[in-house]
Amino acid sequence: MLAIGGLDPSGGAGVAMDVAAVAGAGAHACVVVSALTVQSTAGCADVEPVAASTFRAQLAHLVKAQPPDVVKLGALGSEAVTEAVAEFVAEYTGMLVVDPVAAASVAHEGTGRPLATEASRAVLRTKILPHATVLCANGPELASLAGLPAFDLDSAVLASRALVARGVRAVYAKAGHWTTSAADDALVFADATHVFPAPRLDVADVHGTGCALASLLAGRLALLGNSDDASLVEASRWAKGVLFRALETPIVVGEGQRVVRIEQG
Repeated sequence: MLAIGGLDPSGGAGVAMDVAAVAGAGAHACVVVSALTVQSTAGCADVEPVAASTFRAQLAHLVKAQPPDVVKLGALGSEAVTEAVAEFVAEYTGMLVVDPVAAASVAHEGTGRPLATEASRAVLRTKILPHATVLCANGPELASLAGLPAFDLDSAVLASRALVARGVRAVYAKAGHWTTSAADDALVFADATHVFPAPRLDVADVHGTGCALASLLAGRLALLGNSDDASLVEASRWAKGVLFRALETPIVVGEGQRVVRIEQG
């Protein structure tokens, strides 16, 4: 499995969390770094995209020798890097899991640091999402990508269906940002919706949960080796369960936000 994303030195998100989550799924993760961050659990102070030429060289050298069955995308940073990813996925025939990270979840003086430009988000919407096997998105991400509200389960399903109509195979709608009493996620296909119920936990100060969920799902798909509907549902339900258990006991690794420790599933 290949994870493409930013490097978070705290280890709580980005490619470091990708590696931990994929290992928890019982698979092996390779990584290609798209951006460097000046970041800890206390905040994200700066973001430096990797030069597009370096990124392309990383990707080409790796996939030639180690072609991945599953690719998971996180923060892509610059428009040039996002364009390079778009070119890659246009030719890629394996499974693609997308986490549309737009900003660091760790706040620096109260503000999340942007991890994507408007131009790079446009490339993601128009050139990458139509190739996605699964898009994992929270309410604000769904609303931004679909152009529709996504504030509860019903509205998120409608927004997800709009994205499926544009080419996404399935959307995993995450309940974390909703104000509903339950945290019921859903996997949405064109003609079916699978709901994964869970009580809402008080985890507002936990970092990297989006990275963890998408990578758990991608790692499970790599282990299953199949992208049929039943496998997508099984991988999604499994990822939800593993992350929920990790969120019940987040750990403190310094000042600021807590992080999740992914155990072998």
